[in-house]
Amino acid sequence: MSEGEAAHGVFRAFRGVKSRSKWLSSPSRLPRLKHLLWTLLNCTCVKESGRFVSRELRKADGSPATAYRLRSSNLTINLRHRTGDIAIMEKVFVRKWYEQPEPVTARLESLGSPPRLLDLGSNIGLFSVLHLERYPEATIVGFEPDPFNLGVLQATIRANRRESTWTVIEACASNRPGFFSFAEGRENLSRKVLSEDETGDVVPAVDVFPYLEQADLAKINIEGGEWDLLLDPRFVDLPVPVIVMEYHTFFCPQPDFHALATERLEAAGYSMRQVFLTEDEGVLWAWK
Repeated sequence: MSEGEAAHGVFRAFRGVKSRSKWLSSPSRLPRLKHLLWTLLNCTCVKESGRFVSRELRKADGSPATAYRLRSSNLTINLRHRTGDIAIMEKVFVRKWYEQPEPVTARLESLGSPPRLLDLGSNIGLFSVLHLERYPEATIVGFEPDPFNLGVLQATIRANRRESTWTVIEACASNRPGFFSFAEGRENLSRKVLSEDETGDVVPAVDVFPYLEQADLAKINIEGGEWDLLLDPRFVDLPVPVIVMEYHTFFCPQPDFHALATERLEAAGYSMRQVFLTEDEGVLWAWK
């Protein structure tokens, strides 16, 4: 049984117990119980499971990131407990949002060499580590502008001794060079500011299309910045064989953000498979 199947099983059981228990019906208890259940599931991904549970269940105290070795590969990840880092770990290693569809795996294997990853919106590097689990000899170029994430990301690179094959560019991924006002310090939710009423620090931006032309797999999760890339005229001629993308309603110029994303990918010749879709965000794989 996979971790994702186990997660669904636990919550089916939880709903059954909840419906029969007055104690569990207390609003103050339900979030804590849900957090406990997910913590017990998430800890199974790492070898230091006891440490993971202990640090995740204590109150947030601003402690630095903690290093963990993945059971699946012995690669190291670094996590800041009681932050969005844990939600991203859950998506990547438990819920399996980034499980490769068979056509994607076949397309990447047809390259005849380890696929070169371009990780736009690296955050703390969990997707890149997942890519190294699949392709240990792969090279990685990541973009991450948030200094609060960069320290954790660089610690993961060093812990896995990948300094020679894993490069990080400390800038926003964009379709043009320049500078953006950036709302940093929000872990996985750091992004360009949405309006003049929102404060942010100025960070550099880099045109990533030359990098996209050299990539075999591009992961795009740049919190609304994806629309600059999707709507750029160069996108329809993009040669990158595989894209995995998280896309959002904010900064989208049309009401139907899902329709616009799929329209642009189809115009570029990609086939697609949806992984996740809500009113505000979606995740999909695309290949050609």
